[in-house]
Amino acid sequence: MTIDIKLVGWSAKGFRCPDHEVSLLDDKESPYPVSLIQMPNGTGKTTTLNLLRLTLSGAATTKSPSEIKQYAKRVEGVDKGIMEVKLSVNDSLITFILVMDYSNGKAIYKTTKGSGQVNGFSPPVEIGKFLNPHFIDYFILDGELANRLLKHQSAAQEAIDALFQVDTLKKISQLVHDHWSIETAGQATTEAGHTLRRNIVLDLSSKIKLYSDARSKLQSEIEEILTKIEDKKSAFDDAIKNNESQKTALFQLKDRLSAAEKLQSNLTAQAFEASTSPENLSPIFGHACINLKAGLDRVKLPEAAAKEFFEEICDELECICGEAMTPEKALTIKKKASQYLGSNDVTLLNAIKTSIGERVGSDPERNCNEFHDLLKKLRDAVRDVSTLTIEYSELTNRAGNEDPAIRQAQESIVNLTGEYALKLSHIERFDENDDSEDTHCISILKARLQLAEDRLAEITNTRALKNKTDKLQNILGLAYDKASKKITHEILQETNANILKWLPDNDIQVDKIDGHLWLKNATEGSVGENLSVAYAFLSTLFNRSTHSLPFIVDSPAGALGNSVRRQIGQTIPLLTKQFVTFVISSERQDFINGGIETVVDNIQYISIFRKKVAGYLFEAMKVPNKVITDDGAIVYDKNFFYKFEMDEEATL
Repeated sequence: MTIDIKLVGWSAKGFRCPDHEVSLLDDKESPYPVSLIQMPNGTGKTTTLNLLRLTLSGAATTKSPSEIKQYAKRVEGVDKGIMEVKLSVNDSLITFILVMDYSNGKAIYKTTKGSGQVNGFSPPVEIGKFLNPHFIDYFILDGELANRLLKHQSAAQEAIDALFQVDTLKKISQLVHDHWSIETAGQATTEAGHTLRRNIVLDLSSKIKLYSDARSKLQSEIEEILTKIEDKKSAFDDAIKNNESQKTALFQLKDRLSAAEKLQSNLTAQAFEASTSPENLSPIFGHACINLKAGLDRVKLPEAAAKEFFEEICDELECICGEAMTPEKALTIKKKASQYLGSNDVTLLNAIKTSIGERVGSDPERNCNEFHDLLKKLRDAVRDVSTLTIEYSELTNRAGNEDPAIRQAQESIVNLTGEYALKLSHIERFDENDDSEDTHCISILKARLQLAEDRLAEITNTRALKNKTDKLQNILGLAYDKASKKITHEILQETNANILKWLPDNDIQVDKIDGHLWLKNATEGSVGENLSVAYAFLSTLFNRSTHSLPFIVDSPAGALGNSVRRQIGQTIPLLTKQFVTFVISSERQDFINGGIETVVDNIQYISIFRKKVAGYLFEAMKVPNKVITDDGAIVYDKNFFYKFEMDEEATL
């Protein structure tokens, strides 16, 4: 069944954003293909986006009372907030209402389908896989989208699993295991032994979940820190460019340091590779290898004939000499064949002799001398890196003393690097091979859990059920792997086809989807390329033949240069049937007037701001298509959209 989901509009009242109601419908009562919503920072743009996520995912019921109260409008007498979001699903209207009760710290949902309303969050079954906390962030997007999909260890795979519901196989596997656990609860042969072994299983299961969650959290934090470090390095480079006195010297020294580090890395890899060959470490090994080859040559090994040759003769009716092959002759030949080497042995000995000739040759000293020369080059490279690092550090310190922006970027990089090292040391304990009693190694704990479950199965007489459980879990695991790989391969091909279609002049493709998106021949592309790849991937997911979802994006071009803004602006509208984006006035240039407007004609322009901005409120009153609420203004007008110049609410 084809599923076409579009955002029709929403209303918000009683929250930390101006009360407003937004309609995304054109004169024909169809959603605009592109809706541009301009809201200054500080107006409540983030609040509005979070409310959209909560209303369309049912996740508000998991919020604590304090978290719910944080959404309350900061005026007297407001005891609740109401968010109403309307969707079109195959041209049928569905409305989700979220009521935040600030007095009691509770969230209440209502769902309207057709002419009836029900209590609770109740999306139709066919769209439930889209409207849930695990998937909502993939079509109501923020600025970290590209970083998550290209760097987070499992973001892309999670999106695929959630959309195509292959993760259901994992859930079934867990239910199967839970069933066995229930069966073990009351079938002990001896109560004391049962309690002890069951407690061991529960303790190990608890530790594995605790440590796995902790590891995932640390991994996410590490990835965030690495992103911040890259941002601070960019800020440092920008600050250096503005420092006329040190700019040239710093960039030249940085290039020299980068080249030295690359050389050191290459030499280190070569040294490690060479150190795995004993003949490079000492001439003793080389002489021994030459003696071995000489000994084999002296005794004429390997022989030209292998024992399989004689065994095959015994299966013939006649011997190669022409006489009849009798059982007695065959037995004699087989006994003599044992004196010959087998074909595998012949191949191995030939390979050994060839390798000795190629790697050692006739001069064992040569290998050691070359290895020592390599080590000398490596020592020189290490010394050069150390010297250049000190020089670079001294020069950046001098530049930092002259320019606070450089100093601030330096300090941030140092602090973040230290934080990264600390997090990395914490995550290593979950992977290190520590077999102690209080180990944090997840793989070791899983092995112990398997053993503990086997022992529990014995004492509860559920061994047969446990074996069946293990087999079924293995089948479900294989089914997940097979389904996931097939779907992922199809998504990869379609994503690359879309990238090629939308960015024909960019030499960028996705090499594989393994947890996250891996780019071909590059760790990452430019900011614009990364965004394009991320949008192409999601558009492939959202616009397959069986379903279509909107893109709802916060500031998609905020940190981009003008040329990249144009590229992204011309790309995004082609990726989806409905594109809704929140922007500030400074993001319009090139992204909208040089990008989106060059590929789409039917565009909606909306400006939302607080009534206290008197100058723009006066201008808004002149526009026919507007809505004025108690504390906000919503203006549907292109000319007003372009006249509005305010990035931060507090600036006016």
